[in-house]
Amino acid sequence: MRGTRNSPHETLGLNDILADTPEYPIQYALFTAYHMDEQYLLRHINPTAEVALIAQHTTNKTVRHVTRLLPELPKPEVQIIHTKLMLLYYASSMRFVVLTGNFVPNDWTVVQNSVFVQDFRRSHKVFPANEFSTTLAYALHDLGVPKGFIAMMNNVDFSLAVARIVTS
Repeated sequence: MRGTRNSPHETLGLNDILADTPEYPIQYALFTAYHMDEQYLLRHINPTAEVALIAQHTTNKTVRHVTRLLPELPKPEVQIIHTKLMLLYYASSMRFVVLTGNFVPNDWTVVQNSVFVQDFRRSHKVFPANEFSTTLAYALHDLGVPKGFIAMMNNVDFSLAVARIVTS
């Protein structure tokens, strides 16, 4: 990351990506992964954030208020949730993250993984949909994300998206 190969001092950790601070807290968050250690993940997020989790395997379930979702997958013979995303809503922005690792300690402390991160402006204004936001909305719908959470994307300006979402 940051243009330096394999240097532990020049990499991003989970806290760097979440950027959840008392001055700029996460308000809403969606996490999807194949495997998730809830206690590990949630100790990095302020307790007032509304959190939704989608995972094939979840360990160390918390007592904290969390919405757990398990979608109905279209192919009964392939019942795997492998999408790894973070949607992090702050007061004036939304951070979109695609990652290769799961939300387990080993994937963030030992294993080398990759992430794509882009921040988008958020306001009370409704922004026009584009290919990026439409594809993301369909992908989230297929994962069983509640319509209200998906509707929050209407107030995010995706016009400067630099990536394309390809779903399968």
